[in-house]
Formats: sequence, structure tokens, C-alpha cells
Amino acid sequence: MEHRYGKRIPAKMMSVVIDYRKCNFCSPGKISDVSYSGVLVRTNTPLPLFALVQLRLVTRADNVLRLHNLDAHVVRYTQDSVAFA
Repeated sequence: MEHRYGKRIPAKMMSVVIDYRKCNFCSPGKISDVSYSGVLVRTNTPLPLFALVQLRLVTRADNVLRLHNLDAHVVRYTQDSVAFA
């Protein structure tokens, strides 16, 4: 059952780094879609439900690169993706 508050918006597989500080490791992923309440990341890295992570991504606007560090937690996972809120 879906519990999303907003419509999914495709993200063109934007690269992201998942920083799971509790276990001291980082893992790459690709953002597949976003919504008002969260983000779905394609990754083969297993993460426990409710794990606290930091999502790191770079955006470009007007030829300026910006690093974004977003605190998130795991709300759902499948074999090839993890949903964060």
C-alpha cells in the first residue's frame, strides 16, 4: 500500500552517495524518483529499516556546483532500491 503524500517525479537517475555513518561506510546509488515525502534510490546496498543516513548529491545551476547533504532514514527497501524519507 502506498503512503506517499505527493506525486512521484522522475529524477533521470541522478547520482547520490549514501553515507551510513553508524557502520562507517558509503555506497553509490542513483535517484530514480522523488516525491514530496521522500526519494527512491536504486542501489544494491542492503540497509536496515529506519537506518539513519546522509544522502550526498551534487547539483549544477548557472555553472556552479553545489554539494547537498540531506539527512534521511530508510522507510522501505527492495532487492534493488531503497526508499528514504
